[in-house]
Amino acid sequence: MPVLKITPSRHQRVKRLRTLLKDSKIDGLMINDMVNIFYLTGFTGSSARLFINEHEAKIYTDKRYEEQVSAEISSKVFDVDIGSGPQQELVLVTDMKSCRSVGFESDSLSWTEARKYLELLDDKKVIPTVGIVEGLRTVKDDAEIERIKAAATIADAALAAVKQELANNPTEVEFARLLDQTMFNQGADALSFETICASGPNSALPHARPSGRTIKTGDLVVLDFGAVIDGYHSDMSRTYCIGDPSSESQLLLDAVAKAQDAGVVAVRPSAECAAIDAACRNKLADCGLEELFVHGTGHGVGLLIHEAPWLNSRNETKLQAGHVVTVEPGVYRPGFGGVRIEDTILVTQEGGRLLTLAPKDPVIA
Repeated sequence: MPVLKITPSRHQRVKRLRTLLKDSKIDGLMINDMVNIFYLTGFTGSSARLFINEHEAKIYTDKRYEEQVSAEISSKVFDVDIGSGPQQELVLVTDMKSCRSVGFESDSLSWTEARKYLELLDDKKVIPTVGIVEGLRTVKDDAEIERIKAAATIADAALAAVKQELANNPTEVEFARLLDQTMFNQGADALSFETICASGPNSALPHARPSGRTIKTGDLVVLDFGAVIDGYHSDMSRTYCIGDPSSESQLLLDAVAKAQDAGVVAVRPSAECAAIDAACRNKLADCGLEELFVHGTGHGVGLLIHEAPWLNSRNETKLQAGHVVTVEPGVYRPGFGGVRIEDTILVTQEGGRLLTLAPKDPVIA
């Protein structure tokens, strides 16, 4: 694992959340989404709840995690309740009753649980919330950027180490496994998702899974992959042609390269997500290929491989410095093949900064 120099400031994240809760007139928020709990506390266990109000931040978990939670969270920021069943439920409800209004993460709370809390908090104002912590997560702090960059660097190095093996006629599965193992050898904690290695006609499937098909001379090969460091993902796609491209392959490669360049240039603060999508689509339209672009242009990257902001034709959200997004136009001709080029990009005050740096020369000789 690479050396990480910046320690996440959980205190600052909780402080930002409290400001947002105050502005939303929510006295306390119960958080049960484990990704959000990790973001705020650093706890990596699989079962916990977190309650935050103006004066207290408390994590509730069980005996399995007693030592782990003590090691992973800051006692200066968080209190801990270790328990289970009705006893811990009583502690949590008592804490929530100290607030006039209580928010719940409605996207991650079952209807059964919601009904239970509505009954237990009968004299309190219960507020279903959507995306409060997720909204904070869209703007990355320095520690998060360091981790995403480290993950991207591992993916870059792994690809550089193995891409020439594509010329030796591996199967899709063989090459995907080689790339995966090389990312682990480079220090990845995990893979961002199942690596895509799609060749020939399979490359026309945007989310193809590696198969036993042998990669052959003349094939277009789409690779889509990423590494995880300390919970944070990278995401990158490159398309290669094995040997000299045919005229049709060259057309697709050139068009997508121009579209991706236009999208990357369009990434800057205050740019609408839809405008970046349009920048890519317009370049493909110039080549008569816009109908072969069948997905959105990109998405946010962080603790999830796909998160806000979404770069598509319907999203008028404006980018901010600290957003980390992908730009990944692609064209897919059924029965022939496809091309996708993708980078992970940090939005800075000066514009977009590439975090994935692998060269894009498409020919594997």
